[in-house]
Amino acid sequence: MTVAQASDIPRLAGVATVVADHSWPACLADQIAAADRALDEVLGVVRLGWRRRTPDPQDLLQHVAAALRTETGLGVVLNTSALHEHRLGDILTRRDLAALVPYDNRMMLAEAASQIPATAELDGSLIVDLPDCDAEMVITTDYLARQFPAARPHPARLSEFVRTLLTGSWP
Repeated sequence: MTVAQASDIPRLAGVATVVADHSWPACLADQIAAADRALDEVLGVVRLGWRRRTPDPQDLLQHVAAALRTETGLGVVLNTSALHEHRLGDILTRRDLAALVPYDNRMMLAEAASQIPATAELDGSLIVDLPDCDAEMVITTDYLARQFPAARPHPARLSEFVRTLLTGSWP
């Protein structure tokens, strides 16, 4: 069996230092390298307004929420802890998207409660974008959906909405 050292795996220097005393079976090293290359897949060109900057997670989520409300007519409730800061370049890759949306929450349709969930037990603050009329349903993350009376899965993930906002193209 061929064995590769952790330091042989590109871009995993931080991991390599943690496991420097361990050897990887060659097949595992190949799989890790393939996964690393897959993260470099280009997802699209970053729109000018987002290019070469580090978007504030709250600002980015406010734009996502406004786009979702406009598109669906439903209220939107998102938690700022769902996104992390990450510097964008001219091109959006899977690696960039994973850094921005590390948890990649599943989106949920939830019954709109008379009150928005309390944030005391939540990580981060909330972005709430409600339509002018009373909405019976809101779009939220699976993390927040536990706070609402009833919820069912939405077919998309948060990363898909962030990608669409940043590149203008749906996955």
